[in-house]
Amino acid sequence: MKHCNKHNRDYTEGLPCLACVAGLPERPLTPQEKATRAIDNGHVPTFLKALCELLMCSAPWPCSKESETELKAKADVMARNLGFTDWVEAYHGLLWNQGATP
Repeated sequence: MKHCNKHNRDYTEGLPCLACVAGLPERPLTPQEKATRAIDNGHVPTFLKALCELLMCSAPWPCSKESETELKAKADVMARNLGFTDWVEAYHGLLWNQGATP
C-alpha cells in the first residue's frame, strides 16, 4: 500500500490515487492524524505536549501577560513545525489518546 498525502488515503501500489484521478479536493488532516504522523516520523513532541497542557490549564495565568503571550507564540511555532495550526490544535492532537477530548 502507498499513501496519498494530498488526500490522506491509502491506495494500491502501482495504481494512481483514485481521489487524485477524480480531481477531489484535498482533505485536511484532523489533529489526531497530525499527531500520529509527527510521532510516526520520529518526532516525539513531549516538551510541546507538556507546554500545551500547562498553557491549557493555567487560567488565570500566574505570571505576566507578556510571558503568557511569548510562551503561546513559541508554542504556536513548535506546533506549526509538527503540522498543527496552533498550540491549541496541538494540545488536542497530542493528548487525544490519553482520555482528553479531541
